[in-house]
Amino acid sequence: MHTVIGRSSLTIVAAVAVCSLAVLALMPGRDGGLAEAQEKAAAYAPVVELDVIMDRVDEIFGDLEKNLAETKFRTLRKDSAFLAELMNITAFFDHTEYSKETGWKVFSVKTRDLLLEATNVSKKKDGAAYKALLGKIEAACDACHEKYRDI
Repeated sequence: MHTVIGRSSLTIVAAVAVCSLAVLALMPGRDGGLAEAQEKAAAYAPVVELDVIMDRVDEIFGDLEKNLAETKFRTLRKDSAFLAELMNITAFFDHTEYSKETGWKVFSVKTRDLLLEATNVSKKKDGAAYKALLGKIEAACDACHEKYRDI
């Protein structure tokens, strides 16, 4: 007597095999390094001083208006995205005298989010919207500088 396995039966067998492998991969010690990667991510800390990052932020930010005037939207997109990531990094500083304040992280996140919005606007090549965002970004930067840098 021969048993014929149809396509649907093979699909079920394959699905069970994949699920079994997934369960094995999630067992303690068999997570493929996921737990270690998550632990490392949770332990992230900047490796340079804040002023090194902020000096670079100032340099790149200083070129945004010029690049907007020259309609270099590709450069604006990249620079805005990079600035957003630099601001994201600043939110992780915990060794400075003012980073323990909630306000520090709020400024970092707000500026990051505005820069991400500018990144998206630059993809649309909307110069007027980008210019309006530059004003908001600069105001966020100035407010932070008044509270932390220029004291």
